[in-house]
Amino acid sequence: MPKSLYRKLSITILKNNKQSYIPFVLTCTGMVALYYIILALKSSKELKKLSGMGTLNNILTVVLFVVGIFALIFIFYTNSFLMKRRKNEFALYNMLGTQKKHLLKILAWENFYTALCSMTLGIFIGTVFYKIAESIFFNIIGVKIPASYMPDFVGIFATFRLFLIIFLIVYVNSAMQILFAKPINLLSSIKRGEAVPKVNFIYSVLGIASLAIAYYLAATTKMPLKAMAIFFVAAVLVMIGTYICFVQVSILLLKILQKCKSFYYKTSHFTSISGLIFRIRQNAVGLANICILSTVVLVVVSAAVSFYAGGEEILRFRYPRNIVISADNDGEELRKVIDEKVGDLSSGMNITIANEYSFAYNSGFVSVSCENNLLEFDRFTTNMTGEALMGSGGQIIMLAVDDIKKYIDLAPLEQGQIYLSGGDKLECDELKIGDKLYKLNRLENAGDILKQDQIVKNYYLIFPSKEEVIAASKVFDSGFDTVQSYIKAFDLECSSKAQLDFFNKLKEETKSQKAIYIESVENERLSFRLVYGGMFFSGILLGIVFMIAVVLIIYYKQLVEGYEDKKRFEIMQKVGMSKKEIKQSIRSQIITVFFLPLILSAVHLCFAFPVLANLLKGLNMQNTRLFASVCVAVYMVFSLIYISVYMLTSKTYYSIVVDKN
Repeated sequence: MPKSLYRKLSITILKNNKQSYIPFVLTCTGMVALYYIILALKSSKELKKLSGMGTLNNILTVVLFVVGIFALIFIFYTNSFLMKRRKNEFALYNMLGTQKKHLLKILAWENFYTALCSMTLGIFIGTVFYKIAESIFFNIIGVKIPASYMPDFVGIFATFRLFLIIFLIVYVNSAMQILFAKPINLLSSIKRGEAVPKVNFIYSVLGIASLAIAYYLAATTKMPLKAMAIFFVAAVLVMIGTYICFVQVSILLLKILQKCKSFYYKTSHFTSISGLIFRIRQNAVGLANICILSTVVLVVVSAAVSFYAGGEEILRFRYPRNIVISADNDGEELRKVIDEKVGDLSSGMNITIANEYSFAYNSGFVSVSCENNLLEFDRFTTNMTGEALMGSGGQIIMLAVDDIKKYIDLAPLEQGQIYLSGGDKLECDELKIGDKLYKLNRLENAGDILKQDQIVKNYYLIFPSKEEVIAASKVFDSGFDTVQSYIKAFDLECSSKAQLDFFNKLKEETKSQKAIYIESVENERLSFRLVYGGMFFSGILLGIVFMIAVVLIIYYKQLVEGYEDKKRFEIMQKVGMSKKEIKQSIRSQIITVFFLPLILSAVHLCFAFPVLANLLKGLNMQNTRLFASVCVAVYMVFSLIYISVYMLTSKTYYSIVVDKN
C-alpha cells in the first residue's frame, strides 16, 4: 500500500469522525495552552524579582505537576471513548482484507495529525494568551509589570516534549487493542451489551461504609495538621464509596422504577429505563467520574476564592498590629532598648503609636490531660511535638497578671488562683503544676492580644506574679526555665509608605541586637498577596481544567450512548414512536440520572466542609462564614454550567438517535 494512501485515509477518517475528534483536539489544545501558561508564569523573570516568590514557585510546581498528570490521564481516558467507537470500523477494514500493520500505520497518521494540530494550536494559544494571564495575575497581587514579552522557548520545548510523550503512550495503548484483538471481537464489542445487573449486598455495604467513615472523619477532625492527613484518607474513601454506590444504587433505583408499573409502563419511561438498565455499569462509572470531578471543582474553586476574598483578614490575623517586635529573652535592658528606639523613631517621623501592648512570657509544648476535675501539663519542651500538632497536646504560654491587666479587664487574683484562656474547653476546675494546686478562672474573651494559633492549641496561663511564672517554669525543667520571651506590638497612624519607612529604619537601628525580630504588615503584604493571589489564580486554573474534564466526559457519554441507542430508536420509530415521544424518552433518561452527580457532589461538599474549614484555619483563614458563602455561590454557578452543558449535549444525543429523514 503506498505511503501517501495511509495519510489520505487517515485525513478522510478524521473528517468523517469530526463530531468525535474536534472536541478531543480542542480539549488537548486547551491542556497544552494551560500547561505552557503555568510553566511560563513559573519561569517569569518579573515574578522572580518579587519577595515571597519561593512559596509561589512551590505552588505553581504542584499545579504544573497536577495539570501534567491529569492531562495524561484525561487524554488517555478520552481516547478510550474514541477507540470504542472506532473498533467497529477497524474490524470492517480488517475483514475486507486490510492487515493489522496497515491499520496501525493509519492509526499512527491519525495520532500524528491530532497531536500536531493540538500541540501547535496549544502552543500558539498559550503564547498569545500568556501575557493576558500574566497581567491578570499581577493585577490580582497589585503589582505593575512592563508591557514587553518574549515567548519562553524553553517552556515551549518542555510542553512539546511532555505532550509528545502523552500522545505516544495513547498511540501505543490504541495499537495494542487492535494488535491483540480478533476482528470478530472488534466487530461485536460495540454491540456487546451487559448482562442483567443484580444488586450486590456486600458491595453496597462496602460502598456505604466507605462514605460513612469518610464523612465521620471529615466531621470530627479538628486540628489543621491532623485534618490535612485525614483529608486525603477521606478523599480516597469517598472515591471508592462513590464508584460502588453509583453502580449499586443505580441498579437498585432502576429496579425500583421498573417494578413501579404506573411509572415504567409509559412510552418515554419504558425506553429510557430499559436502555439504562442494560448498560448500568458503564453508565454508573461515567456518572461517578462526573461526580468526583464536580466535587474537585467545587472544593478547589471555593478554597481559592475564599483565600482571595479573605486575604486582608488573613493578613491581619497573622499580624494583629502594624508592627510586631519579638525577642528571645526578656530583660530590663532589652525592653529599654526597644522602647527607646520605637519612641525616638516615632517622634522623629511624627508618627502616632496606637493600640500598643507588650508583655513577657514563658512558653513550651506539652501533652495535656484532664482527669477527675484536674488539669495537668506534661512533657514540656521548647520544640513543637507531634502531640501538639495532632491535637492531643498544645502550647502553654505563661505570663504575669501585671504584664497583661492594663490591656485586658481582669479581676484581681486571690492566692492559689490563675487565669486560663484558650485551648480546649476541658471540664477541669483545678490545675496541678508540680506539687502546687491552682484554682482555674476561665478567661473567655481576651481579644486579639492573647492570640490563638491555628496549628496548635494555645493555653494561656496568667499567674499572680512574675515570680510564680518562673517557679512554674522550673517545675517543667525545660532547660530555659528562667528565660522569658518578650513581645511588643502596636499600630502606626500613618500611610503605608510611612509604615514601611518606619519598619526599615527600626530594623536598621536594632540590627546589632541579634535577639530582636521585627515584622510589619505592610512589609509582608506583597508576600501575602503573592502567595494567596497565586493560590487563587492556580485554583481557578485547576478549576478550569477539571471543568473541561466534566464537560468532555458528559459530551462523550452522550455521544457514545447516542450511537449505542441509535438502532434501538430506529426500530422504535419504525413501529410508530414519534419524534415527540423520542424527545420525551431522552428527557426522561437524562432526568433519571442527570441530577445524581450534582446532588451527590453537594453532599460530598457539605460533609467535607468541616475538615476543609479546619484546613483553611491552619492557613490563617478564620472566616468560616465567608467560606460557607463562597461554597454556596460556587455550587450555584457550577450547577448552572452543569445544566447548560447537559442541555447542549442532549441535542447532540438527539441528533444522533433521531432519523432526520
